[in-house]
Amino acid sequence: MCLQFRLANMDAYDLDGRSCALAFAGNARQSSTPSRGAYLLGKETDVRAKLQTWWQGLRYRGGGTMIAWLLHRLGGLAMVVFVGMHVFASFLTQQFGSDIGTAINIVYQSPYFQAPLYFLVIFHALNGLRIILLDTFPKLLEYQREVTWLQWVVFIPLYGLAVFFIIARIISGE
Repeated sequence: MCLQFRLANMDAYDLDGRSCALAFAGNARQSSTPSRGAYLLGKETDVRAKLQTWWQGLRYRGGGTMIAWLLHRLGGLAMVVFVGMHVFASFLTQQFGSDIGTAINIVYQSPYFQAPLYFLVIFHALNGLRIILLDTFPKLLEYQREVTWLQWVVFIPLYGLAVFFIIARIISGE
């Protein structure tokens, strides 16, 4: 079996340094055994190229609208989790008088839960309005980047206001 790595000249060698037949441009040819330095250089180059290809596959290429898409999905998921927790906690408290329901209420009433939830819910609402606007008026799609920036301009003060009220409630001791 010939486990290959390639050198810059497109010759192929197995891991023991023996040559392998390599089909290149439709012709199979036998390559000569490389020197030890070429073997190490070829192996290192191949690993580096594979690592670079792998890293480029993970690299983010989306832009602002891709972040909006991701946050919109996370916002929807956060709302489903919150409503599910609320219904479950209410059920446990009403039906069984359970302390588990009370504990769940304490969790979702904490500022550490509310701040990210408000972020995602407000963003979800504004992004939904942006999507409705762009779907209703398709000519605005050419200004999608600007509409996304406008969404952030509206979002930041709204979320800042929500955080202000969360902090005010913490300071007042409620």
